[in-house]
Amino acid sequence: MMTFDPADPDFRRDPYPTYARLRGRTPVIMRPERGDVFVFGAIAVREALQDPRLVMDGARDGRPGPSWDEMAAIPDPVRRHQGLLAKAQDFHGLWFANLDSPEHEAVARLFAPPFTATPVREMADVIAQDVGYLLDALDRQSDQGGAIDLMEGFARRLPMRVIARILGLAGAVPGAADDLTRQVEDWLWASTRSMMAGLDLDADARCLTLGHFAMVGLVEHVRPYLDRPVRPGLIATLALHCAEGRVTRDEALANLSLLLFAGNETTRQLIGATLFHLLSRPEIMTAVAADLASVAGVVAEPLRFDPPVQYVVRRTREPVSLWNVDLPAGVRVRLVVGSAGRDPEAWPSGVGSGPDPDIFDPWRPQPPSLAFGRGIHHCLGMRLAQAEAVIAVREFLRRYPEARLVAPGAVWRPSVRVRDLAHLFISTGGRS
Repeated sequence: MMTFDPADPDFRRDPYPTYARLRGRTPVIMRPERGDVFVFGAIAVREALQDPRLVMDGARDGRPGPSWDEMAAIPDPVRRHQGLLAKAQDFHGLWFANLDSPEHEAVARLFAPPFTATPVREMADVIAQDVGYLLDALDRQSDQGGAIDLMEGFARRLPMRVIARILGLAGAVPGAADDLTRQVEDWLWASTRSMMAGLDLDADARCLTLGHFAMVGLVEHVRPYLDRPVRPGLIATLALHCAEGRVTRDEALANLSLLLFAGNETTRQLIGATLFHLLSRPEIMTAVAADLASVAGVVAEPLRFDPPVQYVVRRTREPVSLWNVDLPAGVRVRLVVGSAGRDPEAWPSGVGSGPDPDIFDPWRPQPPSLAFGRGIHHCLGMRLAQAEAVIAVREFLRRYPEARLVAPGAVWRPSVRVRDLAHLFISTGGRS
């Protein structure tokens, strides 16, 4: 069976040529030394996402133990921190994203209301205000001269502000009076970065430990709000659910930390990838800037062409034969949605594939997107992420239709699980 090296620097810089080569030979690659399987073909990925024999990899193991609050009350600071680090490892098993049916639905429905169609639609004006606030800051930076880092000053700040408002960690009006201060925002950002590194492919012990440290920090930041909500939002709603016994405090705290980091990371990358691919193709960017109503469709193309999350993980619940490969129970199966979007077989019969899948074309007929998953684990925050990206890209192009990349351009952080655009340097080219 063929294999490949995810640690190869060329692969981490641009995985798509490797995906194409492997996909052309077989839809499935096993790494015997790691005991896991990669699935590259669009049809195989689509089927696997809905296969009941493939379950989530991080489900709880049911071990009894002290609650987070009990650990946090330990007087000795060393023992307290050791206990919280151990609890942070267990919290991954409480994430609704890591649960299977019926537990998944029971927990997820308590967190879902702010992310459904009507609340997201009603958030549009607030998101636009936040976008305007951040673009005003870019204006001031542009007036000082030099390159602007769009990831630092725009793409990473918007999702954090939006999710903080939904949770009730920040007020409804952007500006200096907002209690989501730059210091707290930066700290939350550093924590989510560490958590994401701990979830990357073959993360070493140091990355895993840093991820658990970050989890402790996030939970300890949110916990006082769950005790005494200071404004309306999901945290206040969950405090009521905890009092009514509909959810445990550990479940609430674990999933609030999930929303803080998941609600930030993938949306940041979607905004960044969309702007990067437009800025890299001035003729397309000019056409989109002249027709801002087209932005909603344009944002769909990076989800196919260069999705933020490159693969999702499942585990075989029982011995199974998948795509002519026999797998025992307990094998991790990595479903590479980044490869599936470039597979010519991604387009259903009758839709028409349009141009070469390796060409960025925002006007092509789109295959059913796999970027947000399928089945019960379809991404809860999909509508919000898309709304943020559409508003951010539309207002950026409205204000800076002449923006262009400047050296050093795009800087990618090495990662396998996510396409991690760390920096994106531009000149605004003046304002419209």
